Amino acid sequence: MNNENRQIVEINGIKIEADLSTARKIDTFKVGDNVKLLKKKYSLWYAYPGMITSFANFKSLPTIVVAYVDTNDYSINFEHINADNKNESEIILISDEELKISRDGIIEKFNHAIENLTCKLENLKFQKDYFIRNFLKNQIEIDSDLPY
Repeated sequence: MNNENRQIVEINGIKIEADLSTARKIDTFKVGDNVKLLKKKYSLWYAYPGMITSFANFKSLPTIVVAYVDTNDYSINFEHINADNKNESEIILISDEELKISRDGIIEKFNHAIENLTCKLENLKFQKDYFIRNFLKNQIEIDSDLPY
C-alpha cells in the first residue's frame, strides 16, 4: 500500500488509518429515516419526500421499501429500490436544512380529498335515487308482468 494515500481520520472519536485512494462513502439508512427519492417517470426525473418503511432482505434481491408523497396530488405511493431498478430511482437522506413535509399538512390534504370524494358519493346517490323515483316509475309498472 502506498503511504502517500494513507491518512489518519477521526470518526466519532476513533482514529482510523485509511487508504484514501480506495476509500468510499457508505450511506447508512434505517427504517423511519426521512429521505428524498429521485424517481424516473417517462424519461424525466422527479424528487419526492419520503420515508423508509422497511428493508426486505430477500436472498436474491434485497430491497428497500420507501413510502413517498407525490406532491402534485398528495397521494402516498411506495417505491421498491433494489439492484434491478437502481437506474430508475435512488434515495438520499434529507438534510436538516431542507424543508420537510409536515404531518399535519399531509393529514389536512387527506381530509380535504376525503371530503371531496364524500360529496361526490352523496351526489351520485342522490342522482341514482332521483332516477329510480322519476324515470323508472312507469317502466317498473309495465315490467311487473314479466316473470323475471
